[in-house]
Amino acid sequence: MASIYINNLEVETSIGITEEERANLQTLKISIDMETDLSAVCQSDDVNDTIDYAAVAESVKKLGRTERNTIEKFAEDTAQLVLKDFKRYGMEIYPTRYRRSIYNHKPAIAICFIGIGSNIDAVNNMITCARALRDDFPYITFSSVYRTAARDELQQDDFLNAVVKIETDESPEEVHFALKSIEEDLKKDPPYEKGPRTIDLDILIYKNPDNQQLTTENL
Repeated sequence: MASIYINNLEVETSIGITEEERANLQTLKISIDMETDLSAVCQSDDVNDTIDYAAVAESVKKLGRTERNTIEKFAEDTAQLVLKDFKRYGMEIYPTRYRRSIYNHKPAIAICFIGIGSNIDAVNNMITCARALRDDFPYITFSSVYRTAARDELQQDDFLNAVVKIETDESPEEVHFALKSIEEDLKKDPPYEKGPRTIDLDILIYKNPDNQQLTTENL
């Protein structure tokens, strides 16, 4: 998950307990730390796949013109606007007069099970893959390694297999992107469909915090 920061955005606000305070616009500097998935724009180079900073800034400035009693309420409304309209995963809001964020929304953790398989230099590739997975996903648990015979295309070596469980705040698409990157690093290139491969990584189950479950067929 990447973090994109808008620093010291100046917003004219109508904030105060009394009508007189609200009548005199105050310039509030606010910083917004947005968590987002950059995997799509890294592949597409399309600005529509990332955050439109100008649109975020303009929306927040418009929001400031509504009368409120407190800065805290403005921070809450700003966060909800950006989360809803710009589909961010996490959010922190920093008005400059505060040392710490006064709004902090972090996504809850999902559980994901991933299948691993290899039948080309299988021992070394399984070890290298396990290290890469641990680098990408620190909260990870590995099953025992087991051997299975090839299916469909039988004229090839047996596979070494394992299953891993990760806890992550990343989306299914981000997890999928990370797995494909590992496959590319290990030069997965079967000579034919269902042929021998250096490594095979598949999302088996992705279960999000709302108890919704995705399987391989959904991805």
